[in-house]
Amino acid sequence: MDFTTLTILAILSFILAWFGIMIFTTNPKEEEEESEEEAVETEGEESVKKIATVAEEEQNMEVEKYRDMVEKYSNMILQLRQRIEMLENPASSVSNDKLLDWIAELRNENTLLRARVAALEEGKIGTLQERKIDQSELYYENAKLREELQQHKEKVAKLEEEIEELRSDLNYYRDIVNKLQ
Repeated sequence: MDFTTLTILAILSFILAWFGIMIFTTNPKEEEEESEEEAVETEGEESVKKIATVAEEEQNMEVEKYRDMVEKYSNMILQLRQRIEMLENPASSVSNDKLLDWIAELRNENTLLRARVAALEEGKIGTLQERKIDQSELYYENAKLREELQQHKEKVAKLEEEIEELRSDLNYYRDIVNKLQ
């Protein structure tokens, strides 16, 4: 036998062996379908189990989240009650009369400043014109008054913001108290 015949026989024997293995190891179509159905059923059961465990974990997480929220809000309510008691307590550092006096002073100061601004804008500064002060003195006094005016405007703006903040806080606390009742 020559070399080509041996090679062909080797290839044929290899192919024959491979076909034999395929015949014995391959399942019929019915068995394959049954095994596929079983695999699908087991996968379905596993996915249902996974979904159930995921849903259970989500419920636990939601319960924990709600517990945290309840704890957070109970702490906030406790703090708000303490603040309300502090505001309602007459022995607190700032009384209502003091606040009302403070607001009245601010309003008076605000009207005074607005009158001065109007006088400056209209040029009704009779005292300066009557005294016939030098231009440099007028310039210096004008700059000084403008600085004062700017400072008072800033002060009034800050105080108005604080008043609005206090009003909003008071309304907020009233709403909280009404909700708690």
